[in-house]
Amino acid sequence: LGFHLAPVADHDSHCNNYGMALPTRTVYLAPSLTKADLLAAHRARRFYASEDPNAQLVFRTGDNAHVMGEIFSSAGGATLVANLYDPDGESVSTLEIWRGTIGGGVPASPYATYSNQSSATLVEALTSGTFYYYVHAVQADGHDLWSAPMWITYQAGGGDTTPPTTSITAPAAGA
Repeated sequence: LGFHLAPVADHDSHCNNYGMALPTRTVYLAPSLTKADLLAAHRARRFYASEDPNAQLVFRTGDNAHVMGEIFSSAGGATLVANLYDPDGESVSTLEIWRGTIGGGVPASPYATYSNQSSATLVEALTSGTFYYYVHAVQADGHDLWSAPMWITYQAGGGDTTPPTTSITAPAAGA
């Protein structure tokens, strides 16, 4: 229907260890934990849903020009990169990249599936059409992670090439 949405994960935990009892999280890609940066990341859909409390997912273009949540145009295709990291060393059983078209219904199966890989690269050589892509990863212990989509319009000519800054950093001790 043309909505631009992203997944969230939350829990209905009512106990004295709220936030720690259940592992589900919505993780924002923000430069800092200020209210302004978190709201900006939310508005830009730069977040993912995770059933693992410390797993880290990055879904971006190969040139680092775009990350999950973005809507952009690209000339002559795009390279999409998915990376999953877990500081506990939990392995990935399945990494899937899904593709759909606006108004095309819900995709019935993954566009590309990678087994036992924590990273994947998909090269699209399209020159026309609008598609959305998102990542679904399943860790060996069954925890799921879902990225926000990227909406890409392929066209002849140029696209936006302003690169955002992206990186994965460990949380501060005790955070």
